[in-house]
Amino acid sequence: MDKAPDQMLAEKDPVATGLFNRYRKLPMPNLRLTDVDVEALLNYMEVGAFPPR
Repeated sequence: MDKAPDQMLAEKDPVATGLFNRYRKLPMPNLRLTDVDVEALLNYMEVGAFPPR
């Protein structure tokens, strides 16, 4: 996982460019998350954010 979407877009990463074009050329902000922040967010999305259906 790359934590710098602005850098990926500048480097013409195909996934970043595809998402940029798909969502009305709205760039994803660089939130400057640490590895600990990213891990916490992923854990939250796995177990806490979305209740089972």
